[in-house]
Amino acid sequence: MVRQKTQYTIKSQIIVLVILILSSGTLLALSTGGFILNFRTIGFSAVSTFQKGIHSVSTKIIGSVTAVRDLHELQKEYNKLNEKLKEYEYM
Repeated sequence: MVRQKTQYTIKSQIIVLVILILSSGTLLALSTGGFILNFRTIGFSAVSTFQKGIHSVSTKIIGSVTAVRDLHELQKEYNKLNEKLKEYEYM
């Protein structure tokens, strides 16, 4: 019975130690002086990467839609000019 209590005490001490180390590391990281990582910079870089990806995808989609619309307008203009050419040939 004594051994089980000793093992339990050692495990609880290790758990408390880990919690204290993690909490102190977190507090140091969030303090104004910074620890190892600057979370503001990491956050901004992650957000900017996400924004660049969305911008790239949306630019490609908008470019494709614009190209299809321009192609449709060019086809209409081509057909009108073909009709005018036929009229001029008839004259």
